[in-house]
Amino acid sequence: MQKYDKYKPSGVEWLGDVPEGWEVTKIKYIAELTPKKSELTELDKECSFVPMEKLKLGNLVLDETRTISDVYNGYTYFEDNDLLIAKVTPCFENKNFVIAEKLVNGIGFGSSEIYVLRVKNCLNRYLFYRLQENTFMDLAIGSMTGAGGLKRIPSEFLNNYSIALPPLEEQTAIAHYLDQKTAYIDRLIDRQQTLLEKLSEKRTALITEAVCGRLPIAPYSASLKRGTGFDEENGSPNTAQTAPLFSKEGLGEICLKDSGIQWLGKVPEGWEVIRLRFLCNIQTGNMDTQDNEPDGIYPFYVRSPIIERSNNYTFEDDEAVLMAGDGVGAGKVFHYVQGKYGCHQRVYSLNQFQNITGRFLFYYLREFFSRKIEEGGAKSTVDSVRLPMLKDFPTCVPPLSEQTTITHYLDQETAKIDRLRTQIETVIERLKEYRMALITQVVTGKVKV
Repeated sequence: MQKYDKYKPSGVEWLGDVPEGWEVTKIKYIAELTPKKSELTELDKECSFVPMEKLKLGNLVLDETRTISDVYNGYTYFEDNDLLIAKVTPCFENKNFVIAEKLVNGIGFGSSEIYVLRVKNCLNRYLFYRLQENTFMDLAIGSMTGAGGLKRIPSEFLNNYSIALPPLEEQTAIAHYLDQKTAYIDRLIDRQQTLLEKLSEKRTALITEAVCGRLPIAPYSASLKRGTGFDEENGSPNTAQTAPLFSKEGLGEICLKDSGIQWLGKVPEGWEVIRLRFLCNIQTGNMDTQDNEPDGIYPFYVRSPIIERSNNYTFEDDEAVLMAGDGVGAGKVFHYVQGKYGCHQRVYSLNQFQNITGRFLFYYLREFFSRKIEEGGAKSTVDSVRLPMLKDFPTCVPPLSEQTTITHYLDQETAKIDRLRTQIETVIERLKEYRMALITQVVTGKVKV
């Protein structure tokens, strides 16, 4: 892409030199921030209603309506062609910006955490792209005020932010160019996201079928250590294979039986379904968030997928399965651990296993515990997992040798899927970086379209 023929100093530190013919101005001179709703007169009309979660980058979900009089007070007013910007963290950092279109009666109301820019001396689509630019985002995030997760962009920052504005004809050309280019990049990202979803589905199906004995898996040596998939003598993966554990032809040949549990389905004869209380010891940790030490010696497991560090430890186990007991991760966040580790007081530690390996139980719980929660109704989350619920959880238990075979197989196959996921996630991240770099270069006049 070529550059402009001539540039001039902008007089603004973060803008640097800008193309000749571009005018340096502040946003307040080209758009009205938070238009007054007093101009509305017909309050009995219907309008679109937009909660914050329905505002995303370039996408506004319009599936709710209200009477204007019902939302006139306490909500943000906007109209068709207004630029909407989420002003609160983390929605702002996620660039939840959109141009409102196809509103009921051309009018909308939404969350009070939305800024509205009504352009008057520029093209709305140019401003939509201009405010996605890297420097604006960095400075805006740096200007946020408030505490914790409720930080907001000050209106003064937005009003007084300086940009270089090209002539209207050039704004139109830039917006049209970016419409085409970003749409193409977004299609590429969507394809990669679809691959990620399919890999996740494949991973789930693989684990589900394996821990229920419905996959043809070749067994490994019985000398494998407690389901870890490593030979006791040399510590390396043991790959000695014999005949398939389950034949491809015939689930009938292995005599499947009904487990008696709807979400579990059929399992091989010879496998038992046993309540968890009879398979392991269940207890909680004794540490709190104040025990977190960023450079600590031991892993410290809290209620999120993130593993912290601490200089103290709660347990020392050959193997254990940890599960968040409350919070957003309740019944959904699981860890498999060995050795010394710290454990939050609201995290369950399952250890001292009998007739089941920790590794097998880890795979089983991660796939099936949420199904037990959903069994009683439509609610997909719980505020906390009570000990009786965990102790009474029905667990599918194959012979130990078959558990070892299954977990070794799953360790290998899920690792392959996870490597593919990492590669795809890297591609997605690079596409997003390219998208942002392209927008930045074009809207700041570093290159000419």
